Amino acid sequence: MIRRKTLGAVVLIIAGVMMIGGCSLNTIISKAGEYKKMNEEPEFECVEDETRSTAELAEIMKELGIKGITDDVVASIDKTRSEMEEGTVYSVTGSMLSYAGQADYDFDTFTMTPKNDTVYSFDMEVFDIASMYTDFLNGVKSIGHGELDFTNIKEDYNELTGKKRVTFDWDGESYKISASGDSDWFDMKAWEQLNKIIEEKRPGKRVYATTDSYQEIILFYRDAEWAEKFEKEIGKKLY
Repeated sequence: MIRRKTLGAVVLIIAGVMMIGGCSLNTIISKAGEYKKMNEEPEFECVEDETRSTAELAEIMKELGIKGITDDVVASIDKTRSEMEEGTVYSVTGSMLSYAGQADYDFDTFTMTPKNDTVYSFDMEVFDIASMYTDFLNGVKSIGHGELDFTNIKEDYNELTGKKRVTFDWDGESYKISASGDSDWFDMKAWEQLNKIIEEKRPGKRVYATTDSYQEIILFYRDAEWAEKFEKEIGKKLY
């Protein structure tokens, strides 16, 4: 089974809307890289983005070096916020980052092409099961600032175990990661394993992850100093 996704700006902006009742997330990343399900208490405090203007948040993101936060995105989010019913919690930062990091998808050739070199986002209910982890590695590569030049990526599925074995070359060495492959839901263990590899070869840096408060994963390849500044300025936890 192959799932195709249409990821337009409006879809992602609407996906950031959550009904009030705490800060329940459909899926959030814990420190172990596992998940907290809906209605469980998150490990960090939700920031009420509506206390700051969309333009102010967009400017902060630009100062952090995050590209893709256009005037059109700001205008669309402002329109959505103005039309929301009273008592609705809305993840402004999540929506902006999801759109900024969205790749281009070709539904005829089943190819994914990242278009932003500062942030990469994707739906955990993946676009193409056959290449879900290949797409992930290429997405991470796109935000690696030339440091994550993964090549010769191969992805194989074992029907007996339901696992995917993904191999790739990097800096003259070969690596492999293993993750679930029997559904169209991305396994965050692939992210954990990749970070272990990266942290050994690029001390001080890692692929930081957060969510749009729905089911989009948002990734940055940065150092700890940048991550701390992001959390302080944006108010969104990075893992």
